[in-house]
Parts: sequence; structure tokens; C-alpha cells
Amino acid sequence: MDHQEIVRQFAACIVCSQQICRHFAPRLGIDDSLALRMAAAFGSGMGHAGTCGCFYLSCRRSGHQS
Repeated sequence: MDHQEIVRQFAACIVCSQQICRHFAPRLGIDDSLALRMAAAFGSGMGHAGTCGCFYLSCRRSGHQS
């Protein structure tokens, strides 16, 4: 995924958490639609301009507790 593709997806209202989940969807064995729905709640600071959803999910995935 290059810079232009990232910008294009943001312009289409696909936030960072959705872009990352969509990128890894084939490895997870899920389709784009499911990937976008799964990650929707973690965008825009988990909906409240707070903790970055991508950061939160990576910490949880790596076993860190916050």
C-alpha cells in the first residue's frame, strides 16, 4: 500500500484501522467487507478522538495490558 492509496482510502472515509485490517484480510481469511466492519469501531481514536485504535489493537495483540 503506497501513500497515494492511503490518501485515496481516507478520502473514501476508510479510516486507518480499517485500512490496516483490510490490508491483512487475506492473511486472516476474511473478505474486505468483513474487515471494514470489524475495524470500524477502532477508527478516529476509537470513536472519541482518544486512544488510537490501531495502537490499542497492536498492544492487545502483542499481549500488553493497558
